[in-house]
Amino acid sequence: MGRQGRRQLERARDRARVHVHLLGRQVRQLRPQAPHLLTHERRLITLLDAEADLAKILRGHGYREQTSGPFFIHLRRGLDDLPQPGVPDGYTLRHLRGESDAAARARVHRAAFSLPNLPPSKVTPDSYLQVMRAQPYRLELDWLVEAPDGTPVAFCLAWLDEHNRVAALEPVGTDPGHRRLGLATAATLAALHAARRLGAASARVCARGDDDYPAARATYQAMGFHRYARNVSFVRDHSIQATPTTLTGT
Repeated sequence: MGRQGRRQLERARDRARVHVHLLGRQVRQLRPQAPHLLTHERRLITLLDAEADLAKILRGHGYREQTSGPFFIHLRRGLDDLPQPGVPDGYTLRHLRGESDAAARARVHRAAFSLPNLPPSKVTPDSYLQVMRAQPYRLELDWLVEAPDGTPVAFCLAWLDEHNRVAALEPVGTDPGHRRLGLATAATLAALHAARRLGAASARVCARGDDDYPAARATYQAMGFHRYARNVSFVRDHSIQATPTTLTGT
């Protein structure tokens, strides 16, 4: 291949890199003799329902609102007049003491989120250690409820935004064998009290807003959280046609 051919090859490679970057996907097969390549994509953009101006722009570019399927709502509450947490007799409420708790914390997370008909949780002791070593993680905001035999069965982790004085709850869960005992509520209230002591003035959390999974939403609302926004998703289907470049050399 001569100099001109090499230059054409480099330009073609550059164009290919740009296409991959813009489309965000891999082309599974490209036949050199094909006159064109036609692919189909679905683009999804999620907004808050209050962002009406952005929704109008999306509709003007061919996006349509998804009106079915699961969606999330955003809830918040102030941290004045928080109820005191309580657990049934025999259960213990405490925050994590150190990295030695990582294995137990990962185990109860997997128990809470490995649900029927869904892929099991991939949280491991090692991956939870990475969470604990990240900023702005704090041990005093990571709360457990232990069963009478010492097994962790519920949890709540809060993340503190010191600048805005907001605590975000993520994640919260309970082992299915210990549900309907108020354990997640107790862990959440303990985390909120701790966040308030550290300077938080309010708390926020996301929960499913559709009726297929109402339990978490009902738990937060019973603790005084109020909905202030919901996610709205817009989708657009489109086809992309790319014509292969013929390379010649000398």
